[in-house]
Amino acid sequence: MQSSMPSSLEIAQSAVLRPIEEIAAAAGIEPHELEPYGRTKAKIDLSVLDRKIMVSNRDAIVWTQRLLREEGLFAGVSAGAVASVCVRIAGELDEGNVVFLVPDDGWKYLSSGVYTKPVDELEGLDSTVWW
Repeated sequence: MQSSMPSSLEIAQSAVLRPIEEIAAAAGIEPHELEPYGRTKAKIDLSVLDRKIMVSNRDAIVWTQRLLREEGLFAGVSAGAVASVCVRIAGELDEGNVVFLVPDDGWKYLSSGVYTKPVDELEGLDSTVWW
């Protein structure tokens, strides 16, 4: 009897969701302070990641809004980014489920308009580090 155990790809996808440079910039770290190759030292074991999936601010906010509107989840923008990636991964699978944890709530975004404005009306959409 063949095992029906799913592959590691089907069980979970690991992804680094934002560039380390953005994190450094948000923390006020100057470019010359970054480690070799323009990156800070990894705080995680990158060898365990399946791949790196980039998410635009627009996609992260669109999915943040969808989580609230369609699922009733008052989540932060990083949760929207994770949801965006999960939908992409789910589209690649022939079968199985994709599960994610909501990493933050939406309280710190209340004054930003993320929940009340259409994404095209948000100020600094492409220049703000949202998550």
